[in-house]
Amino acid sequence: DSKKKKKPYLPMAAGEIGTKLGWFLVILSGVLGVSLVYLNFSPLIFWLFVLGTFLGIAYSIPPFRWKQNPVMAALSIATCRGFLLNFGVYYATAQALGVPFTWNPPVIFLTFFMSLFALVIAISKDLPDIEGDRQFNIMTFAVRAGPRKMLDICVGLLLVNYAAAIVLSLVFKNAFKRPFMIGVHALLAAVLVRRSREVDTTSKLSIEQFYGFIWTLFYTEFLLYPFM
Repeated sequence: DSKKKKKPYLPMAAGEIGTKLGWFLVILSGVLGVSLVYLNFSPLIFWLFVLGTFLGIAYSIPPFRWKQNPVMAALSIATCRGFLLNFGVYYATAQALGVPFTWNPPVIFLTFFMSLFALVIAISKDLPDIEGDRQFNIMTFAVRAGPRKMLDICVGLLLVNYAAAIVLSLVFKNAFKRPFMIGVHALLAAVLVRRSREVDTTSKLSIEQFYGFIWTLFYTEFLLYPFM
């Protein structure tokens, strides 16, 4: 019921997919995914995939439904989009190419940087849905803190991320292309601050646009990574 009112455009909420078909597609995708990883990758990648699958299940499905718990929701999203998506995919790609995996400053940077970024996405995703969450008594961080305070927290965490990227480039002198690493993250931080000041926290559209902007910054980091 909450999805029908908050996000009526989703396939099931819009009535385009029935409940039975939805369950069938989800179960089929899960079985195929786990089977393919088991047959083609090492035990480590398999168990990382199983962990990601479990987190996805626990986030949405009873009796867990972690999305109703702000702490568990944030941790599960940050783990999947941060650690698993970066370390796991990098490790799996290296294995598929026959390249030995080694921890190095760029890999460590991307894993931790994107994990914190994913945490920001996890806690900011509820900003556009504050009124709907209040109506259904879903006490997200955004509902508890309010839109302006929550937005400031998200911006602050991202600025910490960008500052850490600059500091890392100074500490590990030979691991990164320092001028690019410093310049691009200083520029992104400045754009973030300017964009955040333009947000009207009384307007759902303005908040939605800023949330979309955070996603733009997220994927921009992936595009820039090869040049760092």
